[in-house]
Amino acid sequence: MTQIDPLGHSIADPDRLAALDALAVLGTPTEQSFDDVARLASRLCAAPVALVSLVAADRQWFKANVGFPRCETGLEGSVCKFALTEPDLLVIPDLAADPRTASNPLVTGEPHIRFYAGAPLRLTDGAVVGSLCVIDTVSRPKGLTPQQGDDLRALGRQVVLLLEARRSMARDRAEAVEKREAQASALARAAVSEAQNIFLRVSDQRSRFAQEAGGVGTFELIVASSMMQVSAEFCRLYGVPIAPLYSAATFEALVLPEDANVRSRDASREDGSAALDVEYRIHRADDGELRWIARRASFTRDEHGTVVGMFGTVRDVTERRKVQDALHASEALARESVQRVQLALAAGAIIGTWNWDIPSDRFTIDEAFAQTFGLDPALGRKGIPLAQIVATVHPDDKRGLSTAITTAILRGGAYAHQYRVRRADGRYYWIEANGRVDRAEDGTPLSFPGVLLDIEERRAAQAALTASESRLRALVTAGAQSVYRMSPDWQEMRQLDGHGFLADTVVPTVHWLDLYIDPADRPEMMAAIEDAIRRKGTFELEHRVRRADGSFGWTLSRAVPLFEEHGEIAEWFGAASDVTARRTAEARQAALVEIGDQLRDLGTVPTIVHAAAGTVARMLGATRAGYGLVDVARETVEVPSDWCAPGIASVAGLHDFRDYGSYIEDLRRGAAVLIKDVERDPRTQKSAVKLLAIGVRTLINVPVMERGRLVGIGFINSDRPNALSAEELAFVRAVADRIQVAVARVQAEAQQVLLNGELSHRLKNTLSMVQGIASQTLRSVPDQAPVQAFTQRLVALSQAHDVLLQDSWTSAPMRAVVDRVLAVQAPLERFRINGPNLSLAPQATLSLSMLLHELTTNAVKYGALSTEAGMVSVTWRVEDDDDRTAVLTWQERGGPPAQAPTRRGFGTRLIQLGLVGTRDTRLSYSTLGFDAEFRAPSSEVVAS
Repeated sequence: MTQIDPLGHSIADPDRLAALDALAVLGTPTEQSFDDVARLASRLCAAPVALVSLVAADRQWFKANVGFPRCETGLEGSVCKFALTEPDLLVIPDLAADPRTASNPLVTGEPHIRFYAGAPLRLTDGAVVGSLCVIDTVSRPKGLTPQQGDDLRALGRQVVLLLEARRSMARDRAEAVEKREAQASALARAAVSEAQNIFLRVSDQRSRFAQEAGGVGTFELIVASSMMQVSAEFCRLYGVPIAPLYSAATFEALVLPEDANVRSRDASREDGSAALDVEYRIHRADDGELRWIARRASFTRDEHGTVVGMFGTVRDVTERRKVQDALHASEALARESVQRVQLALAAGAIIGTWNWDIPSDRFTIDEAFAQTFGLDPALGRKGIPLAQIVATVHPDDKRGLSTAITTAILRGGAYAHQYRVRRADGRYYWIEANGRVDRAEDGTPLSFPGVLLDIEERRAAQAALTASESRLRALVTAGAQSVYRMSPDWQEMRQLDGHGFLADTVVPTVHWLDLYIDPADRPEMMAAIEDAIRRKGTFELEHRVRRADGSFGWTLSRAVPLFEEHGEIAEWFGAASDVTARRTAEARQAALVEIGDQLRDLGTVPTIVHAAAGTVARMLGATRAGYGLVDVARETVEVPSDWCAPGIASVAGLHDFRDYGSYIEDLRRGAAVLIKDVERDPRTQKSAVKLLAIGVRTLINVPVMERGRLVGIGFINSDRPNALSAEELAFVRAVADRIQVAVARVQAEAQQVLLNGELSHRLKNTLSMVQGIASQTLRSVPDQAPVQAFTQRLVALSQAHDVLLQDSWTSAPMRAVVDRVLAVQAPLERFRINGPNLSLAPQATLSLSMLLHELTTNAVKYGALSTEAGMVSVTWRVEDDDDRTAVLTWQERGGPPAQAPTRRGFGTRLIQLGLVGTRDTRLSYSTLGFDAEFRAPSSEVVAS
């Protein structure tokens, strides 16, 4: 069986490579945020090289580079590829000794790298795309210190946040561009459609004249949006201003309540159960007059059979209804004659009339009817069977006609149906039959009079409307949450369909700025509107807007002018998209950059916490935010400082977790605590009164973990319910991590200053005391020269101490350090000094100086240098073992017998710490004198 190489499989993993490609980062220019992380990693880990390395299928490429001469290498020179399969840090103390890297060309040749530590860059979906690594040219047998390991992990997480934030922003920008292009295309198609409609109106004047002469209005309704495209005659019938688009609710509101069950509704249109041929009463909008409306409609369905639209005609049949009511009192023949006349008067584009005597099945027609269908007029007057008339109907329409006639006979009353018939020229044409079935007192159907309308041109117009319906739907759904219409001067909003994003505007309003636009954005918006009007071109602006729920969000608004035939703007048609999520993500990213800049310049814990917390609170709309240092054993949290909104009290100080609820166990596990309402959450119900008293309704704690232990929390409070989204919670975690690093830096600096001050104070006090004793004891000595020399040596010792603590010794020759420190307290001829020429690292320089100072002080007081014949041998070497250990030896001879100290003072502890704090120390007290040997890895002693 062939063995699979797990490393090769990981490098070539399609999912991993796809995740890397999705970042769109390979080959991009340098970015300050990534460079800052690499520089900080180099500094924290005391390494000359730090890289943000991304491993592709055929190379590794560096997004950030400190101390390395190349921007990429082949995979044969990659160590970062081994980090792809690591669950945690990959640390290789000696690359030359590790079989995975011993033959690496960067190890065997320039730049001869020897040490590597890398934190895998693991994205939120689990894909590892590279590593944040530090490299040294000398081996480090002990690898990184625990603190350095934690720092490298934290910085690796920051790189992942930067990569994913960069990907998110790029995706948002791409989606915004795509939406803008889609909107521009849709709006352009709308403008073209408008021009086509103008041409269609000119070419189809005959159809419109026929409609208007007969009082026929047309409409087309989109079920998804309940928006209607209506004709001018439709608007006149309902008494509303002439406009191409209206919401269905505008006309539904005009129907009398008694007839509300007759008209269609959103639900009945959506499921296709709405009656298609109905008559109902309205109060006309302009004058309130009561009118009868006859509506005839059909559904349009998509390829799945789902109802997507409804189209049809409306007519004012008030006069017909009045006449019909009067005809019921007339004789049968008079009723038949008058009804024909009234039907003919009420209908437009008439091509004939008929009357069907149902009991005798005698179908009589007028001369126009007979000529249209090539029938004998004389026969038509005498009466012919209905079957002979039906024979002229298109085969596909016969079943529907039969069903419509049967239904009308069974229910009585009005009848209307559209179908195709073969006329005298042999072609099929669309007609509409309108009539009414009259019944006897016992309900028996007696007669069926009616008229025929030529609707061929109207059907052509409806076909054009159907074609434009898809364009209108594309405009509404091409990435826009809302569509709107504005007057030519933008003073009046004629209509807005918010689709749940914005509140709808059905009735025209001049107060749209107050209703929708954030006051801060109104000047910029009016300037953009004036510019678009002046140019007669597209209006486009991102601005804040009041959403349907009353809150403010961000929208991308774009509108195009629609022109009249003579070139003036008739109105503006626009679309608005919700871009709040993208704007919020950009604001959070900018806030993280701002916090990073602030924390670099602040030097106290209260100012760090206050600055970062204030930014978080403003971003999330909180009333209090801050950071607390946790003592897990005592279950307490100390808040050094917090940010509070006006009127909200500070909670700075020491607090017991149990006083405010029972959620500390969640924090111990590293789980964020999200409590939307402290009165309802079982973890805080018992403490709700205390929490509400300090202005906490919503409580959010984000744990900060170090080596699996809870060390701090980032907290956010609000005096009203306020749940965080996943993106907002990630933002809080990122800020908490930054606060932790900054607080640790400040605390470390403070501890260092305190230690230095204490050392300086103690030594100066000691030297001052010795100088005072010497001056008093030797005041009577006639020859003061030795006394002055002794005093000068004490002063030199004090000055050397100051230089040691204050000068920045980035690298120093070991022999020079030894000579300078020893000469302060004793002549160099009292020492035998020998060792190779080594350059000391800064920490090793300080450690060696302090160690030699203490050894020399003890030798002067108690050892070989306390006698004139005593000598001290100081030697050092680097052993050629696996760790290349640096060894310092101190040997005193010619002095009094050495005795171990009886008490453990500061000097004794310092000696036992040894070189660079390794505690690898061997001390010997014998009659010959005091011997000591100090050992440490050369990687921690010798400068890189």
